[in-house]
Amino acid sequence: VLLLCFNRRLGEHLAATVADFELDGPEIKATTFHRLCASASYALTRSGLLVPDDKDDAVRYWKDEAPLVLLEAIAAKKLAPYDAIVVDEGQDFAPSWWEVLEELLAPCDCPRLLAFYDPSQEIFGRGCWVPEAWPVIRLKRNFRNTRQIAEVVKTLGNVDMEPAPRCPEGTPPETRPLESPSRTRKRLSELVHNLVHKERLEPDQIVVLTPHTRPSSCLADQTELGSFPLADDPGNRDRAVLHTTIGAFKGLESDVIILTDVDPTDPRCDRNARYVAASRARHLLYVFARGEWKAVAR
Repeated sequence: VLLLCFNRRLGEHLAATVADFELDGPEIKATTFHRLCASASYALTRSGLLVPDDKDDAVRYWKDEAPLVLLEAIAAKKLAPYDAIVVDEGQDFAPSWWEVLEELLAPCDCPRLLAFYDPSQEIFGRGCWVPEAWPVIRLKRNFRNTRQIAEVVKTLGNVDMEPAPRCPEGTPPETRPLESPSRTRKRLSELVHNLVHKERLEPDQIVVLTPHTRPSSCLADQTELGSFPLADDPGNRDRAVLHTTIGAFKGLESDVIILTDVDPTDPRCDRNARYVAASRARHLLYVFARGEWKAVAR
């Protein structure tokens, strides 16, 4: 079984998860589409992919050329076929990727390619290209968020989804005004300090999300918040508060999400991005925003 996703951090999390499975039967491989293409290149030539340095050229390369390397490896029988393929983050996959993945399936009379996707989580401007001819099952139960957070998530995502019956009520998401970078950093440090020392949470239960990378955020040059170190790797954050971008954390989740630098006029803070960010929070959500962050107009 191949478990495939788009986001690198999610791919690492899924790989670590399936590594703990005690299986007597077939293997489960979890990775990203990009790393799958890189593996195909190595299987063919014993060398890596030649990805352009230019950002736009790199996007085109991954969209059009990297899948051809994967297809070539399949044709050369350098990659063993899979009995089944499960895709997460299907809304981020390019149209050509689906055709290649179908070639990676072992011969069988029944389809065994399953994709999970959410059009409202499409934040990279590629469109949602999951094949339209496939049968669709709509998932309408929210098992991640408290009921209070789920209501905000439902509005932002414009999704027909209700909390599962056993989901706790929780507390309403808390909105605070976005001030200057220095004042925002001070407020963030105070909040983290209170969550750990008064609410008795662990630092690694807290994630700070920003639309942009740290050098372009209010946390530029920061190495700690509330006397706790700032980590940037979800898999390596012992006693540290994680900071990452909304896009990099897509597919993951945390007990506490602190969303800052939110400006609905910023393209990186459009409705889909705010929906993605809010839906990461299991129990507590704090938002430092300029203007009405729950506004649904694009």
